[in-house]
Amino acid sequence: MRILPAKFVKIIFLALPILSAGAAWPADGGKVEGVLHLGDENIPLTHVYAREVEQIPEMTMEGRPPRQLTVILADRAMPADMPSTSFAMSQLASAGNIRGVTVDLDPATGAILGGNVYLGPAYYSQFFSQSGTGSFPVEGFSFAGGQLKASLHSAEPQEILGSAEGGPATYSFNATVTAPVAPGPKLLETLEGDAARGSEPAISFAKFLNAVATGDVAGARAGIAAAHPGQEMMTAAGLPQVKMMLLAGYADAKAFLADLKKAYIYDTRAVLFFSAAGGNSSTSMAMAREDGAWKLGAE
Repeated sequence: MRILPAKFVKIIFLALPILSAGAAWPADGGKVEGVLHLGDENIPLTHVYAREVEQIPEMTMEGRPPRQLTVILADRAMPADMPSTSFAMSQLASAGNIRGVTVDLDPATGAILGGNVYLGPAYYSQFFSQSGTGSFPVEGFSFAGGQLKASLHSAEPQEILGSAEGGPATYSFNATVTAPVAPGPKLLETLEGDAARGSEPAISFAKFLNAVATGDVAGARAGIAAAHPGQEMMTAAGLPQVKMMLLAGYADAKAFLADLKKAYIYDTRAVLFFSAAGGNSSTSMAMAREDGAWKLGAE
């Protein structure tokens, strides 16, 4: 995955939760027995959510398979009106409304590819990856018939980055899960160049961008999914900031769309891949079907 320059980093405000194409999360029907250890505190992990996630080739991190299993382990249920994503977990955790762990697994081997730990409002999200052999072991892994089984844990306590003076300095976790996995999306077609820019998802995204650029609050609200975390900024006061973040470095929406190189069309969503001139920077936007129309997606 390429390093993103400033103008694309700003786009992540709207793109971060939706860089991949995934199916809807299943209702919380899985079982988990686990604990998140925060210093001497033991936080029971009581809820699990899992799905297959498909990364487009251009945005797949080096060393990772394009299709992964993403699992959320939490100390309480995710709200029904929020998408069950790492981004939503981060929002809830920063408000003190949830704590837990998210992990990305290799569906072939069960190996932990990376993840995040959410410890509450006093802590930053703690990112982790397999920095060494056996850092985050997985045992008893199986993935068949849409069902995931695995025991996963941190091999030793991990240092908390940004911990407050006098507070807990380490965290660790262990959990055994059995959970249904929502299947990944079905890729219908890949469009390039003019075909990508003329696709329905791209046209809808262009309308959303134009609404943001012109301060059309109603049009901006209509062009973004209801559950998208950016929806709250679709106001007369918020649109100028959104415009600055989305269109930084571009004269208008037309110039932004000129960098659209590919459109990956799935059965229920689409991913638009943008690459700036010279190909030295890239990002993606996901679109989802809502009320019969393409909108900036919520996950």
